[in-house]
Amino acid sequence: MKLDEKDNFDYEEEEEEEKTSLMSKIYNGEQHAKNALMVSGLLIAIVSIVLYLPFMVGIIGWLMIKEFIKMAKQGA
Repeated sequence: MKLDEKDNFDYEEEEEEEKTSLMSKIYNGEQHAKNALMVSGLLIAIVSIVLYLPFMVGIIGWLMIKEFIKMAKQGA
């Protein structure tokens, strides 16, 4: 009888350990998902800035050249 009680106790303990390990795996999975989402968001932001920056520099440069030509024509 005492062996059965001890046996049951061990199984309950193992079951509890499995639950806690499962919870920690779920928590770790959530953390990995959050990290992956953050990294992908940062990559999207960096890529969009890198693609947008030359376009803006080109437009600003074109406007500056246009104004410079206008000023040169007025001065001459």
